[in-house]
Amino acid sequence: MAEGTEPAERQRTPDATDIEMLRALLRNGVAAIHQSPEAKMTPSTYMELYTAVSKLITRKKYEDGKLLGETIYKDVSKFLAEHLQSVARTLESQDDSALLSAYFAEWDQYTFSATKVDRILNLLNRHYILRNTSEGKKGIYPILLLHFVQWRSQVWDKVSSRVIDCAQRAVEKNDGNTGRMNDMIQSFEKSGVDTDAISGDDDRTRIRKSLEAPFVLEVEKLERELDEIAAKNGNMKVEMGSR
Repeated sequence: MAEGTEPAERQRTPDATDIEMLRALLRNGVAAIHQSPEAKMTPSTYMELYTAVSKLITRKKYEDGKLLGETIYKDVSKFLAEHLQSVARTLESQDDSALLSAYFAEWDQYTFSATKVDRILNLLNRHYILRNTSEGKKGIYPILLLHFVQWRSQVWDKVSSRVIDCAQRAVEKNDGNTGRMNDMIQSFEKSGVDTDAISGDDDRTRIRKSLEAPFVLEVEKLERELDEIAAKNGNMKVEMGSR
């Protein structure tokens, strides 16, 4: 998302034929949401962004035949990667005494923004993304889950070891984050995921899985479903080929 661009609130939805302006409006809107998670979005801004998505989705293809749904998806994915690289740098700069609180604060803001963006891009979820996932294609996620995937690769993979260390100390020393960590651990254990393995986990592993659960479990569930669809489709092709 380019800096210094006109805020989404001051823009008006470009004509349906102006693809690049529609993309810019949408990119700036997503950036504004993530840069100011608590800022209230006016109904007119919401409709401008939603309408921009609608105009892009209803235009079937670029002149070169590229699907516009794919273009929107890649624009959002690219922005999230760039945005989260900055988040990771901020967390990496924190002292151990402040890291866990900073991590939770960044995660809370990010997921709050992710929910907003997911609503705005609902049409993308319902058309381009649903079409691909229903065919068992991997690597394409509903927008909320795309946020989770990017968080894992751009933030968690870089700070997880230190965050887990801090979380373990919080549980042991009963500090300001103890309550939240205990709630996360209990929530994960009650989720019924991997029950046999949980019972044999050491404290550190249990803490890691609990911290990962908010952005991992739904993604893994979708990926298992995609594997089942792909296997089913593969079996159908084999059956048709043998006739």
